Amino acid sequence: MKDIVDLKVTQIRLYPVDVLPISGLLLEKNLAPFRETLRFKTATRPDEKQEVFALDLLGGEIEYEGKVHLIERLAIGRQRLMVSVFGTSTVADIVYEAVSKILMAADPDGAFPKTEPYVKVEETSCVVTLDVDFRNFFAPALLQFFDKTVRSRTSSKVAASDVMPFKFSVRVSYDLLDPDLKKVGVQLVDKTLTIEPRIRTRLEERRYYTQSPTDSETHLALLREFEKILGRRRQVKR
Repeated sequence: MKDIVDLKVTQIRLYPVDVLPISGLLLEKNLAPFRETLRFKTATRPDEKQEVFALDLLGGEIEYEGKVHLIERLAIGRQRLMVSVFGTSTVADIVYEAVSKILMAADPDGAFPKTEPYVKVEETSCVVTLDVDFRNFFAPALLQFFDKTVRSRTSSKVAASDVMPFKFSVRVSYDLLDPDLKKVGVQLVDKTLTIEPRIRTRLEERRYYTQSPTDSETHLALLREFEKILGRRRQVKR
């Protein structure tokens, strides 16, 4: 595994109702710290009836270990706080800590300083080179079906078809183990783990877009293990 680029982490924290100080955040004086501390360029207030988030900030920055990281989005709603940053989960946590300080200052006597989130979920994506032939993702019998049966039946006198899987993706679903979370209506939606050839690259380059519902360290560990297992198989020849 090498040449990792565009590593991005999205964290969502779900809080009890009436904990995040939405009303206070909508005051102009409380928006200024987001621009000053995290250098956000855009702040919007979506229609509450149509949007999950009451405050949406785009294009921020944070410095960590001598490098400036782009904060793609910070969104705050009645129960959700979402951070999306180009960097590791550590960088995303640092952004959250900075946001927490701003929230506490906006509502020092409120519930936020004394309340932990119900859950924290993460999603990581990146582009990476893996020492794995994309055709090794699939069983030989399935590839033979694509190469012979599907190709012959989708070709015509006008055009010959070429058949190739374009994505490897699995669904990850969750069953909450804490009955107290179920009682307050907390649900974890299904996610996907995806590895697919990077658009506008040749398969021989073995560049992949990858995404998983994990923190960045776990995501990269999964890719290493995936490469280790699939790299053992001989390259499938057409």
